[in-house]
Amino acid sequence: MAVARGAHVDGSTSLDMDQITSQLSTLGLSNLPTFPGVQLYPEYNPIDVHRSYIIEQIQKSTGVEPAIINQAVAWTQDLKHGDLVLPVPALRQKGTKPDELAQKIANEFECPLVKKPTADKTFVRFFFEPAPLASLTLKYILNQKDGYGFNPHLGREQPGDLQSKQKKLIVEYSSPNIAKEFHTGHLRSTIIGGFLVKLYTAAGWDAVSMNYLGDWGKQYGMLSQGFEKYGSEEQLQKDPIKHLNEVYVKINNDNSEEQRPAKKLAEKKDELEKTKTPPKPKKPAKGQEAPPEPPKWTDEQEQELQSVTAELEKVQAELVAKPSIDEKARQFFKRMVDSDKDALRNWEKFRNLSIEAYKEMYSRLNIAFDDYSGESTVKNEDMDKAASILEQKGISEDSKGAVIVDLAKHGA
Repeated sequence: MAVARGAHVDGSTSLDMDQITSQLSTLGLSNLPTFPGVQLYPEYNPIDVHRSYIIEQIQKSTGVEPAIINQAVAWTQDLKHGDLVLPVPALRQKGTKPDELAQKIANEFECPLVKKPTADKTFVRFFFEPAPLASLTLKYILNQKDGYGFNPHLGREQPGDLQSKQKKLIVEYSSPNIAKEFHTGHLRSTIIGGFLVKLYTAAGWDAVSMNYLGDWGKQYGMLSQGFEKYGSEEQLQKDPIKHLNEVYVKINNDNSEEQRPAKKLAEKKDELEKTKTPPKPKKPAKGQEAPPEPPKWTDEQEQELQSVTAELEKVQAELVAKPSIDEKARQFFKRMVDSDKDALRNWEKFRNLSIEAYKEMYSRLNIAFDDYSGESTVKNEDMDKAASILEQKGISEDSKGAVIVDLAKHGA
């Protein structure tokens, strides 16, 4: 059993074992029991003091190995069923009825830290004595202060050795989109992620806090056009996120208006195609009539579909030739991908100003990130490699010309 004293190399503080022994001696208890192969931390956790004596008493009654007892003794679902509980079958004792062994353990148990245990069928329920628990816990709190409740051993590759290497954990959270407002979904992720980072850090892990930004894509071609038309350098410096969001909304509205005729034609084409090839009707439930057959596809409908398709292709070609706002955005993003300096200049300015604004907001939430990463850091060759692996493993599939991953097929 691990035993540590005082302050440690990582700055954490534990309760000195002499203080624990002194407290226990007032109850007539001698040195704290220790067991080979059982990793307890009484210097950090007063419950492990109780657990040590419970293991000792159960071993005396059963002769079971301490490591097996430690694994068997568990927390209860609620305190009315005890502070800790022993499901006797977990001791793996052959030749003894579990309910009889539970009664034997309860009858023979003697420890001033714990009330007389209750034998409940095949369970033994342990209730701590309130006064010794409170007195001992207060010593931990006064000694460890805001470090109380945390155990830095848990994040080590070798939990019993604080000199051993820390386990590493990356927590990626918040992840807002540049030039778009921070909404409640981002806030929820930020609060949960920040909590996890602090929790794992306090438990001794090397927890890396990462903000993976939505900072790449055709929308930045759209944003650059919007800033050229509606942007204000003064407003950008004053409140970059708010101003960029306003600009993005305006240019998107312009784009929607420009795309309206093509969108209406695409919807009409989709409606006709669904009529031409309707989904197969579901098998009726027992006792119900089958649904009527869909009407037959007519020559007039086929002519209308061909006419709508031709008109849609014409309108789309005109938008590309114009070029439309959407087409300009595609072309602009292609220049970004090709590392065109002029195309990247505004993007870098928007990204950097947004990050600085986010940092101010995060500081109000007591959140700090070790790394601001994002979609822009992912190389094309890495994406191609990942796509190839997904295809080879049969995870991705083709769906009407698009490559998708159907998570439902993979147990998600």
